[in-house]
Amino acid sequence: MRFFSGSHGILVKPLLAFVSLLCLSATASAATSVVNCSTVTSTTELNASVVCPQFNGVGLQSVEITVSGTITSTITLTNNGTSAETGSGTTSSGFNVGALAGFTFSNPVFTASFSTGPQSLSAGQTLVLAGSGSGSGSLGTNASNLGPYTGSGNFSLPIATSSGLTALIGGGNFGTSQSTSASATAVVTYTFGVPTTPTPPPVAVPTLDEWGKLIFALAVAGAGLLVLLIRRR
Repeated sequence: MRFFSGSHGILVKPLLAFVSLLCLSATASAATSVVNCSTVTSTTELNASVVCPQFNGVGLQSVEITVSGTITSTITLTNNGTSAETGSGTTSSGFNVGALAGFTFSNPVFTASFSTGPQSLSAGQTLVLAGSGSGSGSLGTNASNLGPYTGSGNFSLPIATSSGLTALIGGGNFGTSQSTSASATAVVTYTFGVPTTPTPPPVAVPTLDEWGKLIFALAVAGAGLLVLLIRRR
């Protein structure tokens, strides 16, 4: 054993590096996939389901959904009085989402509105004003119930609106009406784990001096073995 005492560190260093490489396990980094859902449109009240692609892969960790919508409204203001009056109309639509597995949220998720702003109308005048409003809201993140969102198909996101018209008028002879349509869509963000290749540790390379000691030790060991063989004969 003494012949190898000088080279013991040389032999062990590469061996330890190799063992360390085998013991490394692949870690996972997070990646995201963002998909767009279908768009639904209807006169209010909107009551339809947005269709969203499922996550077709492995390692899904969480699902985040953001809903957005727009209303397009026409508001009619009529002064039924005998003198000029000022009034305004505002139409608002709350966007409500049906129950979804793994998500907890409050309705309406958001509200979109359009207002005429103050308008001065002469006696008997009718004024028609058109405009739009939009909004968006997050349903939060689901990391507990991922089954319904995994596969090669789709999942449905039920959306319904609840609309109303508010009028602010001066005098008591002002008429208002509205006609509104709404559209809604959603964006889904899937977060999943991606295995990464481990980085091997640096391998210890023997120096020239260590190689010299190793060669010398091997030569001495070989000479010793040769002497033993000659003596046995």
